[in-house]
Amino acid sequence: MESNYILRGQAMAKVLSPRDGANPGQPPSEAIRSIARRRGLSAWKLAKLSGVNEHVVRRFLTQGCRIRSDTLDQLCVALGLRLVE
Repeated sequence: MESNYILRGQAMAKVLSPRDGANPGQPPSEAIRSIARRRGLSAWKLAKLSGVNEHVVRRFLTQGCRIRSDTLDQLCVALGLRLVE
């Protein structure tokens, strides 16, 4: 079974490669919003999957609010995403 790797620092700005495809070069935060929408995930469902507070997820998805890198990590893991260099 392949592990999901979440890289920190400069790699966070690099390409996000989910299984269902993302726009290469797209910022990770935009890719996560786009993937969540395509999968039909509500803020509530993504919050439950990731363990992130629902209000934080909702503001991130709908208002484009910034989130901490560890929160981004949790969302990526919940969505089965992997950051690659």
